[in-house]
Amino acid sequence: MIKSQCIQFDLILLFETRIVWRVAGLFALACLLEQRLAQARRQVESGFDTSFGLRPPSPHSGRRREDLLARAFAGQLVPQNPADKSAEKLLERIKTC
Repeated sequence: MIKSQCIQFDLILLFETRIVWRVAGLFALACLLEQRLAQARRQVESGFDTSFGLRPPSPHSGRRREDLLARAFAGQLVPQNPADKSAEKLLERIKTC
């Protein structure tokens, strides 16, 4: 009976050790996510996002939104699909509906 109790104790200890390592890994992941969130917040608070290539804000520039809209309408925010039809054909299709 003592031998089976030792085996049970070893299994419990092994299981608890695995839990501790898993929790430690999750805390490390949480720390990394907090750092990324803080970085994203700093970018938003600074008023521009470098992934869109917008210029940084200046005291005299209230044009960030306009810059973003201009880039969106010019098709500069995402890669364009060459297989897409022209806007004229799309408008004709909409009118016929």
